[in-house]
Amino acid sequence: MGVNLRMANRESVASIPIVRHDGLDTTDDLPRDGRCVTDYWF
Repeated sequence: MGVNLRMANRESVASIPIVRHDGLDTTDDLPRDGRCVTDYWF
């Protein structure tokens, strides 16, 4: 599921971690790579 955070306050969402899921074979989370909303948005 994706969530559009463009209308949110930047300071409120900047440090939210990005969690990726396998989705093809399992519903497990993939290993985190340390990225957060800031890396994609700002």
